[in-house]
Amino acid sequence: MMRRKNISYLYIFWVFLLGCEDPFEVPSSSSNAGILVVEGRIGDQETLIQLSRTANLDSFSIKPELNANVQIENELGNVVGQLNEVEAGTYLLSTNLTINEKYRVRIETNSQDIYLSDFATLLSTPSISDLSLKVDSLGSLEIQLSTEDPTNNTRYYLWDYEETYEYSSPFISLFEYDGDTIIARDRNGDRQITRCWKTNFSTDILLQSSIQFEADVISKKPIVSYSLSETLKFNRAYSILVNQYALSSDEYDFWTLLEKNSESLGTLFDPQPSQISSNLQCTSDPQKRVIGYVGSSSKTQMRLLVSNEDIPKKLRNLEVVELFCEVGVISLAREEEIMRLMADEEYVPIELIPADGSIPNISYSTKFCVDCREQPPQGTNIKPSFWF
Repeated sequence: MMRRKNISYLYIFWVFLLGCEDPFEVPSSSSNAGILVVEGRIGDQETLIQLSRTANLDSFSIKPELNANVQIENELGNVVGQLNEVEAGTYLLSTNLTINEKYRVRIETNSQDIYLSDFATLLSTPSISDLSLKVDSLGSLEIQLSTEDPTNNTRYYLWDYEETYEYSSPFISLFEYDGDTIIARDRNGDRQITRCWKTNFSTDILLQSSIQFEADVISKKPIVSYSLSETLKFNRAYSILVNQYALSSDEYDFWTLLEKNSESLGTLFDPQPSQISSNLQCTSDPQKRVIGYVGSSSKTQMRLLVSNEDIPKKLRNLEVVELFCEVGVISLAREEEIMRLMADEEYVPIELIPADGSIPNISYSTKFCVDCREQPPQGTNIKPSFWF
């Protein structure tokens, strides 16, 4: 989603800066609204296309393009797949397409405009050779990728990733309120609220070419970099799933230009951004602009799991984010007061505390302090299937 925003925002900024020569006139806001933004990739097993529209220049926002008719055509012009809208503006096709065959995307919008991408050969992407962790003595951490194509046919590469990390609540809730009474909490299922997992998706443009080398080899490409003193992602356990795509030289040029423009958009005194080309056209009205690029290649993946024990001992951090929380205590004998306290789910029981009498006390605190789903970064308490 963020990469699609980069394309539309960069286009808006490019329009804004286009007139840097004196005198400068801000272009009409309305003239830049409603431009179709297309991002996606034709794949051998899955094709994902995201469609949106730019809003007014002064709002710097985009909105999903709904209810479009999105199809994949082969070089003969035959429809070989119909994409389904799986969420607002996101269209998906799960079907097998043939490597080295040529395909294009056909988009018909609600306004009955037709957009076609150029025919592109479905490229085969080589496997990722290695995904490894590097940590230096100062606590700088990198996850590095290596890949190679023995046939020397790929040369241009693009990567994205999703990273997942575990974090914990400062309190371990051993009990819960079931609407009637305090009961023991199942800490092995989805009722536990102490351990949570947060997943983030890449937003940076990660690409590289081996065209300058004799061998088609990418060695120790940094995918993510962190300072262990400034991140909590490696406090307990961490996972990164990296996706690799082969690119054509034209698509590589597209992403390279987009990357340069994203780096140069600082002030009016920076180098002016270049206009970003597209491999899409509106055939029903050639005057209508379109932003984006549809690639065509298979995808290869590799996952790396990192536990806290993989971090050098002197650099490990097991601290839980400190929250300003108060803990209350109430006797289990005071059932009506417990009911009033827990009824609106603002408070969560924690653990039993011995009392002078035969009935113990129960400690409690606010849901924000006990439930890891309520705490930044607001993840999920459902353990991922690939977890340790």
